[in-house]
Amino acid sequence: MTGSTHSGRRTQSRRDGRDMMDRLSVMLGRARHISATEGKVTLLRRALRRVRGLFFRHETYYLYEFPVEDERVLTEADCTPRLDGLTFKMVSSNREADELEALGFDFRSQTIHARQRLDMGAIAFCFFVGRELAHIAWVAMTEEAQRGLTYLPVKVDYVRGEAYRGGAWTDPRYRRRGLHVYSRLKRNRFLEERGGVRYRGAVDTSNTASLMGVTKVGSRRYGRGRYLKVLWWSSWRETPMA
Repeated sequence: MTGSTHSGRRTQSRRDGRDMMDRLSVMLGRARHISATEGKVTLLRRALRRVRGLFFRHETYYLYEFPVEDERVLTEADCTPRLDGLTFKMVSSNREADELEALGFDFRSQTIHARQRLDMGAIAFCFFVGRELAHIAWVAMTEEAQRGLTYLPVKVDYVRGEAYRGGAWTDPRYRRRGLHVYSRLKRNRFLEERGGVRYRGAVDTSNTASLMGVTKVGSRRYGRGRYLKVLWWSSWRETPMA
C-alpha cells in the first residue's frame, strides 16, 4: 500500500510538472506575440492586471444560454471555412492529446491549462490549419470539468441536459474566417447527440467583441453575474434578467 501511494504521488508530481511547463510555454509564447503585435506597454498593462487579479477582483458578466435546436438549420456546407489544410479534432483526454502531438499537431504549446482541464473532464474542440492550432473551444459536461475552465461558479443544470462552454481562442491570423461558427456547429451537434438541450456561458460586460459575437448566434441573455474576490475570499451572485 505504501509503495502504491508513493508511486501515485510521483505520477501526480510528474503530471503537475508537465502541466506547469506547458503553461509557462504558452504564456511566454503569448507574451512574445502581444509584445510584437500590440507593443510592450500593452504587455505590461496586461501583466499588471493579471498580478492584481491574484489579490482583488470585481467583475460583472452577462449570462447567456445557447439552445442547440437553434443550430439545426445549419449544415457543414454552410459553415465550413474556406481554409486550405483545415482539420477538426476533438480531444477528451490527455492520452488523445499525446497521440495528437505524436502526429505533429501543435496542441498543448498553444493551450494554457490543457493537461489539467482534460484531467478534470473538459473536452476540447480544435481546428488546425496544417499542424498549427487555429481555433479551440472547450465544453464541460460536469461541475468538475466546469471548474477546470473557469473560476466563475455559473449555475448549470447538468442533470437536465445543460452544459458549460468557454475558453474559446482563435489565432489572430485566422480570425473573421468563420472558425467560431463552425466550432459552434460541432459543439452543438455533440451535445444534441448526448441528449443535451443547451449551453450556458458568461461574457464580461466590458468585452464588446464577444458581446457582439454572442448576439449573432441565437443566444438568450438570461441574467447578470457579479464576481468579487478579496485575497482568499470570493463571492458570486446571479441576478435574473427579463
